[in-house]
Amino acid sequence: MKNKKYIIVLLALFITNNVLAQDAVQAPIAPDAPPADTGNLPVVETDPDAESIGSPRVADEELTTVLIDDFEVPQGWIANIPLDFGISKILYREGSPQEIATDVNKTVLGLKTIFFRRNFGWMSVDRPYPLSIRNIVRNFSIWIAGRNRRNVFFVKVRDMSYNKMRLSGGEMRFQGWKKVNVPVTDSVDQFNHLRNSNGLDFLGFHMSFNAEDITTTEPYYIYFDQFTASMNMTTTQADDDMTDDW
Repeated sequence: MKNKKYIIVLLALFITNNVLAQDAVQAPIAPDAPPADTGNLPVVETDPDAESIGSPRVADEELTTVLIDDFEVPQGWIANIPLDFGISKILYREGSPQEIATDVNKTVLGLKTIFFRRNFGWMSVDRPYPLSIRNIVRNFSIWIAGRNRRNVFFVKVRDMSYNKMRLSGGEMRFQGWKKVNVPVTDSVDQFNHLRNSNGLDFLGFHMSFNAEDITTTEPYYIYFDQFTASMNMTTTQADDDMTDDW
């Protein structure tokens, strides 16, 4: 009889762990998901990000703003949160900021989190694979629908020295939609003369939570739309230089 009780307890623990493991909820991946590079990403023709703050640049540097994700097509985003902190899930929802609403911009990426306790915790929204950007990135921007909490938003990148780091977009102390600019500082090494390559790898988003702004009685919601990067698309190679492609 004791053995049967022991087996029942183990089975209950196994089921509980599987339920809690739902903190990593993956949105469906489109069958024609784009490759992990920026070669075919659409260019945003007019965007004030080109004049936003970021790493110091020369006066004649021309920046191009590229659309990384408008969250219209599922890309396999994954929500991750510590098991003892809460559970979170991702869902594509209809809607968009009024400033960028169009016939083709109809959905956003929604994130719902249920907290188990009040603590200075964190969570991340990660791509299923890194996105390699082989140009010098000066600035990221994203539209965020906040809920007036002192939670801090970050963009996660990996530089040319293979260092992973978070770039801060500041506290999300606003209600409703706001365009958040995230400058790429000089601490991000985007130059590698040995590999003859520049740029960085985009990994995902990160949120650091303020314990005083956490409640365990109701879910916390946040939404993302129109994620772009402003970058220098020009090459430093002279027109008459030889190309190392043979």
